[in-house]
Amino acid sequence: MEEKTKPQARTRDLGKGSIPKLLAQLAIPVVVAQIVNLLYNIVDRIYIGHIPGIGAAALTGVGLFAPILMLINAFAMLSGSGGAPRAAIFMGKKDNETAEKIMANCFSLILIFAIGLTILFYIFAPKLLILFGASDATLPYAVEYARIYIFGSIFVLIVLGMNQHKNTSKNELHQDLCAWNYLCPMCYGNECVYHNTGLF
Repeated sequence: MEEKTKPQARTRDLGKGSIPKLLAQLAIPVVVAQIVNLLYNIVDRIYIGHIPGIGAAALTGVGLFAPILMLINAFAMLSGSGGAPRAAIFMGKKDNETAEKIMANCFSLILIFAIGLTILFYIFAPKLLILFGASDATLPYAVEYARIYIFGSIFVLIVLGMNQHKNTSKNELHQDLCAWNYLCPMCYGNECVYHNTGLF
């Protein structure tokens, strides 16, 4: 029986080559991603600010959500900035098994944060927004915007938290999906395997 041909994965050895070139290869995608994210916020505010009659109040309400947004991002970075360097250290030691467990545990932690923060912020959004300075005129718009965003915060947490783990992986990740495992990829050569949470 013929063996299945494995797809060729692109690799990047950060220990070789010109430092400025390597820095540019890593920095440019990050900068572009930040610009795209910033454009999302800018366009969002331009659109809301031009709503006839309520634009100013609605825009103020959106601005009041910023502290909650920063809190959500902080929990994502807790997993990403904390776990990714540690996983990278073990990858550098060729201890891929430990690196996999770190990445998987970070993903599990993100899911726990996502569920907890969604429930917490959804329930207490009005009180938090009043605490941040919402008035009777701006509170309805702030709450409506906040709750819509909070419902989708799981995707924000996964993208922000796991993106740094993706950057530590030396190979391009395939788009395979195993229904019984969490989506936490770790690559060996041309093979991409999805692992369990690593909690047990």
